[in-house]
Amino acid sequence: MFPPARQIFPVLVAALILWSQLLLPPIIGLADNADYVNVTGPLQLVPAAPAEGSERFFDFLIPLWKHDPNEPFGVRLYTSTLLPTALAFYTASPITGGLFDIRLAGLVHSLIFLAALYLIAPIIRNPAIWIAILAVLCDVVYFCYFNSFYSDAGSFLYLMLAAAFYARLAAGHSSAKWNATGLIASILLLLTSKLQHTFLLAPLLFLLIFDKRIAKAIPRKILAACAALFCIAVWGMYQRVPVDYRTMAAYHIVYSDLLIHAAEPHDVLRELGLPPDTMMFKGTDAFGPRSGMNHVTYRKVMLDRLSHAKLLGFYLRHPEAPTRLTEAALLESARERHFGHGNFAKSAGKPPASTSHAFAIVSDTRRLLFENRPGLYALYLLAVIFGLVYTTRASAASLAVAAMAAIEFFLSALADCKETDRHLFLFRAIVDLALVALIARLYQNKSWRS
Repeated sequence: MFPPARQIFPVLVAALILWSQLLLPPIIGLADNADYVNVTGPLQLVPAAPAEGSERFFDFLIPLWKHDPNEPFGVRLYTSTLLPTALAFYTASPITGGLFDIRLAGLVHSLIFLAALYLIAPIIRNPAIWIAILAVLCDVVYFCYFNSFYSDAGSFLYLMLAAAFYARLAAGHSSAKWNATGLIASILLLLTSKLQHTFLLAPLLFLLIFDKRIAKAIPRKILAACAALFCIAVWGMYQRVPVDYRTMAAYHIVYSDLLIHAAEPHDVLRELGLPPDTMMFKGTDAFGPRSGMNHVTYRKVMLDRLSHAKLLGFYLRHPEAPTRLTEAALLESARERHFGHGNFAKSAGKPPASTSHAFAIVSDTRRLLFENRPGLYALYLLAVIFGLVYTTRASAASLAVAAMAAIEFFLSALADCKETDRHLFLFRAIVDLALVALIARLYQNKSWRS
C-alpha cells in the first residue's frame, strides 16, 4: 500500500533537490584526496582523461572514469561502500564500453537516500518534521558525497537506512520482523563501510541487546547470531589493513601536533620511546616526501614504536594535549565543510577547490553561528544529544546514538589530526539525525514533559 500523496510529496522534493545538483551540469561532488582508491581500486577505474597534480586531487571533481584492465587490481581497505558503485558500474559497463560517469554513482547513492525517506514517509505526518528533514539532511554537505567514491558516502546512506528502519519499528508500522531485519542489515553495512566506523560496534550491540522493540521482533538466539556476525565482520575488516595505516595516524599526532606544541619536545619523544634524532621530522606530514614514514632508515622505527596505545598513556599523563586536540576538532567540525576539497569539475569554470553553497542553508547558518566559537558549538552539540536522551527518557536507542557520536568525535579528534573536518563527517551526520529525531519527538509527543 502506497502512502498518501501528501507523504510522498516531500520525497519528491528531496529527489528534485538531489538530482538538480548531482545530475544536471554543473554537477556537484567531492574531489578525490587519494581515498577514492578504496572503491576505484577493486573496480580498476582510472580517470578517463589524464589529470595530474591538484587537478587530479583536491581541486576538482573528475566526472568521467574508465575501466582499465591493465590497472593493478587492489583492495587497500575493505568497504561495503563498494557495493552500490559496483552495481552501477557493472550495470552500465556493457552499454558504455567501460566508461563510468560519476553521476551513475550519484544516482544510485541518491536512490538509496530517497528509499530511506520513502520508508519513513508513512509515519511522518507533521510538515514541520519534513521541513527539518529536508533542510538538515538534504544539505550539500551530505549529498556532495554521492558524486564521489569516498567510503563515507556509503556510511551516511547505511546510517540513514538504519535510522529509517528503526523509526518504523518504533512507530509500530508494518511488520516488526522485517523492520528489525532491515535494521540489522543496515547496521552490518554501516560497520563494514569504513575502518573508523568499526568502533561503533559496542553501542550498536548495546542497542540490539537492550532495545525492547528489537527483542520483541527478533528471537534471542537470532539476535545472538547477529551480534556474532557483527563481531566477525569487524574482525574481517582488520584482516586487510596496510601495515602502516594506523602508524601514519599516530605519526600525525606526534610529529604534526605534540612536538609543535610541547614546551620540551625532546621529552615527548623520550616518553613515547622514539629516538631523539627523529626531531628532524617535526612538522612533517606522514604522506609527505620529508616524512619519517618515507625515510629509508626511520620507517621501521616508526612502525615498531609508534602506536595509539602509547598515545593513550601520554594523554592520561598530559591531559592538556587531548584538551587542545578536542578544541581543535570542535573548531574543525564547526566549519561544516571540507574546504580545500573542490565540489566542481574543472569544466564548470570555477576556481580550484571551489565550494558549492546550493542548498546549504543549515550548514552555512551553523558555520556563521559557531565558526571560531568552540565553546558555543560544544554547547549546541550537547544540547542536541542530551535533549534527545532526556525527551526519550534515556531509551536504549538514544543512549546508543549518544555513544556513537562520542566515539566518532573523540576517535577523529585524538587518533589523527589530519583532515579532522572530513573524519568528523559521520559524527555530524549522527548529530543531525539526533536533531531531526529531537524535533520529531517534540512535535509528536507534546506531553513529554510529564
